[in-house]
Amino acid sequence: KANFTEMMMPTMSQLAVIGNTAMAMPWRRIRRPRRLRRGKTVQKVQEVTYDSFAFEPIDVLDLVVEPGMISGPSARHIWRVQTNLDELKRHKDLYSNLSALENKGQGLPSDTSRPQKQERAAIFGLEYRPEEEFDVELLVAYGDLTIDGEFFEDALVVVGNRGELLRFEENPYFGGRPCFLGTYNSLWFSEYGRGPLEPIRGQQALVNTFLNQKADILNLVIMGAFAYVDDGIVEPDNMVLQPGVGIPVGDINNIKSLTPPGNVALAYQEIASIRDRADQSSGASDYMRGMFPGGRKTAYETQQIMQGASARLNATLRHVGERMIEPALNFALESVQQFTYGRNPDIPDAVLEERYRLNYTGAATAILRNTQREEFQNWLTVVVQSPVLSEALEPTEVNEEWRKLSNIKNTKVIKTREAMAAAQAQKLALAEAQKFMSGPAANPAAEEGVK
Repeated sequence: KANFTEMMMPTMSQLAVIGNTAMAMPWRRIRRPRRLRRGKTVQKVQEVTYDSFAFEPIDVLDLVVEPGMISGPSARHIWRVQTNLDELKRHKDLYSNLSALENKGQGLPSDTSRPQKQERAAIFGLEYRPEEEFDVELLVAYGDLTIDGEFFEDALVVVGNRGELLRFEENPYFGGRPCFLGTYNSLWFSEYGRGPLEPIRGQQALVNTFLNQKADILNLVIMGAFAYVDDGIVEPDNMVLQPGVGIPVGDINNIKSLTPPGNVALAYQEIASIRDRADQSSGASDYMRGMFPGGRKTAYETQQIMQGASARLNATLRHVGERMIEPALNFALESVQQFTYGRNPDIPDAVLEERYRLNYTGAATAILRNTQREEFQNWLTVVVQSPVLSEALEPTEVNEEWRKLSNIKNTKVIKTREAMAAAQAQKLALAEAQKFMSGPAANPAAEEGVK
């Protein structure tokens, strides 16, 4: 089980926080025994085989994309993986020269992105585990390479601890690179994008400056500040405020306490501006959640903020679908064709030899379907208010159209025309039977009274 749905959550969370995210989809073939026991006695041993994808989120700070080639299949992607030498030995058929890592006995190279990771963890409350628990760093690279004038097309390179070549071969995946990069708000001529918090970084820096000034002033108020005259008695190095301890001076006027300037107050306008810009950038306006973030807005301004946030969210969904989800699905399809060829009796090899292409329209289709459903509902509300127009409606067609727009795939939830005609005929026959049974012949007393 690749746990695609579970692993997609941290991948999308990274996208929402810093504006860029990445994932890898390598193929794993693992065989392990499954022992069935009765007490301590092994009754049966079964071999369990995992032969499918292994979905792995990638920290964007551990990924490098070649800036000169945008979205090209030949563009180099290099990402950093921390592991242990014992783990690599379990896959010794894939990696060579592992003895060089063991003989050197060196740890991980210095990670230049560690300060950024620590800062990110502190800001967003994330868990950050230093790499000291690992002893091997792998740099995994896919793309075209030129080494000593020789060109290698679509190559795979794995380097251990930035000094030992562990793997060098042609890309084993027919579908391309098993690495996919997604962005929140794409930039021109770049693989990377901007996140929802970047537009407010300047104002956030201003807020931080004000807060630091306020903390410095509070420190002076608490600890005290003095001006003194060097009269040969005052010892500046020993001037520490302590309860019940005096400061020796030659003259009482040789030392004076200093009053710090007034407290720095953060203007309300800066706070309100940061909140509003964050709402507009992220697409998660507080107005949609019934909260008042600060600053009065007219009804028109509120509506414009909601529309802008919705447009940004829809654009982000389409962008992630086209740049990340669709390539990943096509890669998965081609990998299934590649790795199940000749080994799956349920799928003929002739079917796996065909060329297929998936067109992911999930995000765009969902947005379009929601818009069409709202328009259809508005139209139906107007029609049913007119007796003349409501009589012209075809109930079966209305139900069928609503079912399609609501993405209800089970067609049996709505009766067919034939079934509705049969049910209507049955109701008419039942009514006629009840009318006949309730006639004069069914009530002799009433018939005698008439005579």
